[in-house]
Amino acid sequence: MEALQQAIAGLELSGPRAYSRWSAAAWRQSCAGPAAQLWQALTAHAHKDKERILVAYLTLLHAAVGLQYVSLTAAGELDTTGFLPRALCKVFPKLLAEADAPAGLAALAAVWNAGERLQTRAPWLDRYLSARLHELPALNVLEDFLRRTLHEGLEALPQATFAAPAIWQVLDLAALDRRFLPGECHLATPAIVCVHDRLRDGVHTAVLLRQNANAVSLGPTPCLGQSERHVPPPEVEWIKALEAPALPEPCAVLATAAGFVVVSTLYSQRLWIARFG
Repeated sequence: MEALQQAIAGLELSGPRAYSRWSAAAWRQSCAGPAAQLWQALTAHAHKDKERILVAYLTLLHAAVGLQYVSLTAAGELDTTGFLPRALCKVFPKLLAEADAPAGLAALAAVWNAGERLQTRAPWLDRYLSARLHELPALNVLEDFLRRTLHEGLEALPQATFAAPAIWQVLDLAALDRRFLPGECHLATPAIVCVHDRLRDGVHTAVLLRQNANAVSLGPTPCLGQSERHVPPPEVEWIKALEAPALPEPCAVLATAAGFVVVSTLYSQRLWIARFG
């Protein structure tokens, strides 16, 4: 613990000099939470390079706070909704302790570079990768994981016919926005749906469609634009006849060439998603 405190104290002194938007509160929260968790995990694993790993991690965390990649919410908690803050504050403290020093240090550099590149891309891409980070099994496969995950979100899905039976999933969109009421839906990529709030102009969320009926809400995003990979929606009465779980009155229906049907309803914050084929 003494090594942790010494590393933190040295970096904290340099923060205001190095970064004009330095947040002492965000730094202290980061150190008390993720950095302390990393040190405990390294100690529990009896990691032979724990001081080296800790210093490398704290150095990146210091830069992330200084550049406001890691910040606080209005409630004074760490905001981990983006790719880089989620990686540094939620995912890496555990996985760094399980990796050897070369793999851990390489992964820290790779995740920082990926996070920096994402700052120049559409915001939903950062949100998408952030939502998938919990699936990362180990740091030595980070770059392969990112490539595979991007491919899944951006590449075309196999075409399918709308032949029953369908596998249904009910996805609650209120988890990331308590006021969100899903309305119009359209494809942004073959696998990502942009859902518009029915009552609030300019408010949208994104959903990743997956073939195993395990769609993922990616959270608030600007409108992602419209792909041409949709098909005419099935008739509402046909949708009702498919024995969807407790499907209320449909508001909007999106059907895709890959055999998905996405249904928003008039009085619910949920989406009903069917996978055919």
